Amino acid sequence: PPARGPLGGWRKVPRYNALCTLYHESAQQLKHLQLQLAAKEATVRELRGSLARQQQQQQVGVGEAGAEPARSLVESLLEQLGQARERLRDSERLSALRVEALSQEVQKLNQQLEEKNAEIEKMINQPPYEKEREILRLQKSLAEREKAQATSDVLCRSLTDETHQLQRKLASTAEMCQHLAKCLEEKQRKEKGNSDDQIATERSNQVFLQLLCFVHVLLAPEAFDSRDTSSRFRVHTGNQNHMHIQTKVEHLRGNSPGQPGARRTASQSEQTSPPADNGNSGSEGRAQGELRCPHCMRFFSDELSDEFLKHVTECCQ
Repeated sequence: PPARGPLGGWRKVPRYNALCTLYHESAQQLKHLQLQLAAKEATVRELRGSLARQQQQQQVGVGEAGAEPARSLVESLLEQLGQARERLRDSERLSALRVEALSQEVQKLNQQLEEKNAEIEKMINQPPYEKEREILRLQKSLAEREKAQATSDVLCRSLTDETHQLQRKLASTAEMCQHLAKCLEEKQRKEKGNSDDQIATERSNQVFLQLLCFVHVLLAPEAFDSRDTSSRFRVHTGNQNHMHIQTKVEHLRGNSPGQPGARRTASQSEQTSPPADNGNSGSEGRAQGELRCPHCMRFFSDELSDEFLKHVTECCQ
């Protein structure tokens, strides 16, 4: 018998033994039926011989003592013999089919067993350094996978923390913008009758609306997607962002246009604010008297401020 290897060469041996047992049982059953058929045929021959002798004696006129077998008994025996022969033929046919199926299964199992034995022999005859090389390769791949998983976990945690920080900063920025909006409304009510400072007020409104749109865009869910490398807006953290927002606050909280220092504050805010993207600087200079959506870069006139706010809300959502 083949040697038992690490791949389980004996796994299908019980099935092989079961098939062999079924094969032997079928052969024994066939032999038993053949013996029964031979006995019945012998009985039929004896009955036919006795019947022939009785008919011959009746023709000759010599009577014998004893009871003659009834004709119905002979016919029933012949009928039973025919049924037994039919069952024997059916059993022989089924046995032949079963033996053929078992033979095919045994051949298939023998072929699989030979393949397993050949594989086991190949592994046994394999040089030791090949085994060590395979083990080292598997260990290296496992270490790389664990390292990649650890790196992914660290990045996920850092991105989650950064997202929470940005959400807190943006929430505080939104509160500041609401406060600035209230201040701006009060300032507009106070300066409603002053037509000389209309240009400064429109400029303040434009700066505030752009800042509000910027906050809307940052509060959108797309702004927190860490995989979006082609985002149009960059969140500047640290002193630069603080300086930029502080400049906007100073510009909106500054003195009235009639007081000295108001225009100086506006000019300082324009000089201190960080530059936008290089591709948008020319369009801002070209459309200085217009409002622009920071999400789709669409321009609106200063007279359509309500329509502009409605568009920004829908576009950011």
